[in-house]
Amino acid sequence: MSTLFPDLSLFKESEKTVKVYKKGREVDNRLGSSDCVVVVSSGLLGVYTSSGSQSGVLLSQLRSGDAFGVSNLFLEEELGTRLFVIEDCLLVFIPKQVIKTKLATDPEFAISYNVYLNQKINFLLYRLSLLSLPTAKERVKAFLNIDHFNFNTKEEIASYLGISRSQLFRALSDLDKEKENL
Repeated sequence: MSTLFPDLSLFKESEKTVKVYKKGREVDNRLGSSDCVVVVSSGLLGVYTSSGSQSGVLLSQLRSGDAFGVSNLFLEEELGTRLFVIEDCLLVFIPKQVIKTKLATDPEFAISYNVYLNQKINFLLYRLSLLSLPTAKERVKAFLNIDHFNFNTKEEIASYLGISRSQLFRALSDLDKEKENL
């Protein structure tokens, strides 16, 4: 997926705030009274369903150049997700109003924004198709054939697939037995 912010020099220093976050911390996309788009400058950020903790389903991982908060730029509602740092991150916060102004004044950026949203839609359709597979084994098989995420633990993989760790182990064991029987 291409990134919406390959070059943050599009924005003046006064239009962005840079912060360091350590592994395990939750990230709030608000700075004071401003809703912000959060851009990952370095590190790895996890987007989880909005359960009470990081134990929700891992929806996606954001890496350098990826952004959170662009899909609801023009809506007042909060996204039903939470952000947790998977690997130490350097994050850039850009108020949504700054992004809206850039979209209105820079046609090239507006096109990039639309391409980015189209890619997000495709990603979400893929995630829906993966999570709607009826068995853990089918989800694991699809994951092994397609996904290129960098997970550190089996818990992260299970969370991403919306299954328990024991279901993941069972599915991997079944797939391994099938492979041996070929």
